[in-house]
Amino acid sequence: MNGGSVVDSVLMCHAPIVVPGVAQEARARLCRATTEAMVEAAAHVVASGPDVLVIVSPHAPRAEDGFLLAADVTASGDFGRFGVPEVGVTLPGAPDRAMAIAAAAEDRGVAAAAVSLGAVDHGALVPLHFLVAAGWLGPTVRLAHPMTPRHADCEAMGAAIATAAANSGERWAFIASGDMSHRLTPDAPAGFDANAADFDRAVCEAVAAADIAAVRRIDPALRRRAAEDVVDSLDVALGVLGGDGGAEGTHRVLSYEGPYGVGYLVALLGG
Repeated sequence: MNGGSVVDSVLMCHAPIVVPGVAQEARARLCRATTEAMVEAAAHVVASGPDVLVIVSPHAPRAEDGFLLAADVTASGDFGRFGVPEVGVTLPGAPDRAMAIAAAAEDRGVAAAAVSLGAVDHGALVPLHFLVAAGWLGPTVRLAHPMTPRHADCEAMGAAIATAAANSGERWAFIASGDMSHRLTPDAPAGFDANAADFDRAVCEAVAAADIAAVRRIDPALRRRAAEDVVDSLDVALGVLGGDGGAEGTHRVLSYEGPYGVGYLVALLGG
């Protein structure tokens, strides 16, 4: 079977504070633009009519030497560790698609395995909350980065996802989960770095210009100073989109803000 494709890709943040009901209203008010952008991004994905959703999270359990794909028959998790156990998601897993992606990655020389990843981590849970609210109820594949991701391997994994989608005869959507700098303000969770905002600015400009490849050219020292977890996920998106980041005009930054010292970027990346 063939004729499938990745019909939509988006970048979504994974800050639990943007999920309605998780944070107190006074705090949630300061990131309302992000919450609204997450609603819009999720609606965009669901409107594209996917049969399968693939999401990469920087907080999923990692292996030392390769990517992991969830072979679990369900994808379930809640915000209990954030004090709201009654808010969560339960979706069907897609172990057969996970194995197909792993095989396509191995064909490209990238180590990958379909294994149990257990409960959904917050890096996937936050985007999935908005997707379920938008009407998504379908099979969902979770992807975990290796312990030390490389640009080329992340891009190759994205290409493997596109290949598996094409071979499936189905419409797939891809979600890149990632947050920007964690050091934007003196009270930021990872401390303050005066250059952290430069990293966020560079990523926003690259995404808006449909030049995701430019993100990997950011000085590695600046990446470390920013304490980000978005570049690896965007590298996978680059591969999903064919290695050129997608056509100009298909990308749109929906929101960027950093009220609590962490940058939240939400954007449409095309399909």
